[in-house]
Amino acid sequence: MNISRLKKDFLWYSIGAAVPMILGFIKTPIFTRYYSPTDYGNLALVNTTFSYINLFAFSWLLSCIWRYYIHEKNNKDLDTFYTTIAALLFIGFLFTTLAAAVWIFFAQDAVVKKLIAANYLSLVTHAITSIYLITLRLDGKSSAYNLLVSITAVISFVILLVLTFVFKNSIDAMLNCSNIVNSVFAIYIIHEFGKNYVFDLKNISRKLIRELTAYSFATILFNISLLLLVSGDRYVIKIFYSTDKVGIYNQIYGLSQISVFAFVNIFFNIVNPHLFRLYEEDITNENMFYRYVMLYLICILPCTVYFSLFSKEVAELLLGEKFRVGYKMMPYIMITTFIYGISNMHEDRLRFKHRLKKIVINLTAACMTNIVLNFIFVPVMGYEVAAVSTLIAYLLLYVLDVKADTPDIIMVARLLKSRYRLIAWMAGMLSAQVIFHYIMKYIFEDYTVRIAIIEGSVYMAAFYAFMYHKFRKDMNVKEDSLS
Repeated sequence: MNISRLKKDFLWYSIGAAVPMILGFIKTPIFTRYYSPTDYGNLALVNTTFSYINLFAFSWLLSCIWRYYIHEKNNKDLDTFYTTIAALLFIGFLFTTLAAAVWIFFAQDAVVKKLIAANYLSLVTHAITSIYLITLRLDGKSSAYNLLVSITAVISFVILLVLTFVFKNSIDAMLNCSNIVNSVFAIYIIHEFGKNYVFDLKNISRKLIRELTAYSFATILFNISLLLLVSGDRYVIKIFYSTDKVGIYNQIYGLSQISVFAFVNIFFNIVNPHLFRLYEEDITNENMFYRYVMLYLICILPCTVYFSLFSKEVAELLLGEKFRVGYKMMPYIMITTFIYGISNMHEDRLRFKHRLKKIVINLTAACMTNIVLNFIFVPVMGYEVAAVSTLIAYLLLYVLDVKADTPDIIMVARLLKSRYRLIAWMAGMLSAQVIFHYIMKYIFEDYTVRIAIIEGSVYMAAFYAFMYHKFRKDMNVKEDSLS
C-alpha cells in the first residue's frame, strides 16, 4: 500500500464527499421544515420502488463495469466493451420506460405521478453519468471525479432552491434539481464517448453478453436481497402505520446514514483501487487484507461512536420539529452503517473469489431475518423498532460473511493478536471519551448543541492525531510488496 498515494486520494475524496455531505446537512433542516412527513413518505416509497426497477434495468450493468472495465481495458478492447454496454443500456431504458408508463397510468395521486416521472428521468440519466464516473474512479483520476461530483452537487442545490422557493414546486423538486444537471452531463458524455470509441452493431459481443449476464444473475439476486434488507422496513411501516411515519423513519435513517456513510464512502473511494488490485494479484494475502480492516476500524469506528453519542443534538440541529421524535433510532442506524462497511469488504473479496452464490445466500438469510423481525415487532412495539431489527440482521450478515471469506480463523486470530496493543489503545480511548461525555452532560445541566459540537470536535481531533501516530508505521507498506 502506497501511503503517499492514499494521502493524495484522501484529500480529493474528502473534498468530493464533504461537499455533498455539507449540502445534505444544509438541505435537511431547510426542507424538513418546508415539506411534511407525508411528502417525505411518498418520496421514500416511490424512490424505493424505483430502486427495485433499477436492479433489473441498470444497476446490474454498473456492477459489471466495476468488475470488467479494467480487464477489457488491459485487453485493449473498449470499443467492443462499450458498444455491448450501450446495447444493454438501451434494453434497460425500454424496460424502465414501460414500467414508469404503466405506474403513472394507474397512480391516482398527482404528487405521486410527478415523483414517478422525476424518478424515471433520474434513473436514466444517472445510469449514463455513472458509467463515466466509475471509469474515472477505476482509472485513478480522483481529482477529476471529485471535482465533477462537487460541482454537480452545488449546481443541483442552487436549482433545488429555485424550484422550491421561486417556482413553488412540490417535493419532486428534490429529484428534478439533479435531473436538470445530469441531463446536460449525460449529453456531454454521449458526445465524448461517440468521439473516442467506435460504436457499431458489429462490435456487440455475444460472448461478452453471456459473460456479463452470467455474472449479473447472481448480482441481481445479491442486490435484491440487499435492497430488501436496506429498505423493506419502509413497506412494513406503511402496512401497519401511515405514510407520515414512513417519512419520519426515512429521514431519520437518511440523516443517520449520511453522518457515518460519508466517512465510509470516503474510505472506500480511497482504498478500493488498492483493494481491488490486491484481490486481483494476491487475494489470499490475509495479512495485507486485515491491515485494511484495521484501517477501517480506526477511521470509521470513532465517527460512529461520536455521532451516536450526539444523536439528539444532531436531530435538533438538522431536522424539522415533526421529524425529531425519531432521534432515538439514530445510534442503531449508525452502527448498522458501520457494520455494513466492514461486511462489504468481505463481500467484495468473495466476489473476486467467484463465490457470488455464497454472498446471495448470506444476504437472503439476513434479509429474511429482518423481514420476520419487522413483522413480529413493528406492529407491537412501534415503527422505531425497525431500526433495531435492521441492526440485528446486519450483525448476522457480518458473521456469515466472515465465516464464508475466512478459510483459517486461527491464522486471522493470530494476525489480530499481533495488533492487540493497537486495538487496546483504540478501545481504551473511545471508552474514556464515552465516560467523559456523560460526565460532561452531568456537569452541564443545560447541555446545548454548541457544547456538543465543541466536545465532539475535541474528541475526534485527539483520537485521530493519536491513532495516526500509532498506526502509520504499520500501514506504510509499498504496493509492490503485496506478495
